Amino acid sequence: MTRGLNKVMLIGRVGAQPELRHTPGGQPVTSFRLATTRTWMSTQGDHKEETAWFTIVAWDKLAGVCAEFLHKGRQIYIEGRLQNKEWTGKDGLQHTQVEIVAREMLLLGGSAPGGADTAQLEQTVSMEAGDEFPF
Repeated sequence: MTRGLNKVMLIGRVGAQPELRHTPGGQPVTSFRLATTRTWMSTQGDHKEETAWFTIVAWDKLAGVCAEFLHKGRQIYIEGRLQNKEWTGKDGLQHTQVEIVAREMLLLGGSAPGGADTAQLEQTVSMEAGDEFPF
């Protein structure tokens, strides 16, 4: 038997307020966009920058944590796996989207909303989906 690996690690900034919703069965899910920016110097010595956008999906307890603590512009670390989502649109055309299903999330870069600093929140938000909520 061969083994596979599907793991993604990103550091970036939240692009908009995360959206918390529930499945028909009541399972919480939060989705948001994450921007990662890469900078480099061209061979001509020019400063170059490129931003890539990713759709992040968090489930269960991690969904609630993301909805509560994330806001537009917040720098975070996300670890998860790639997932292809396919559907047929109302127009009858087949659509495909690549998402990152979050497994772990860490707040980075200074103060969080409400004045709590990252160190205080790190234990709370550095959990895997399915773990017990620490408080």
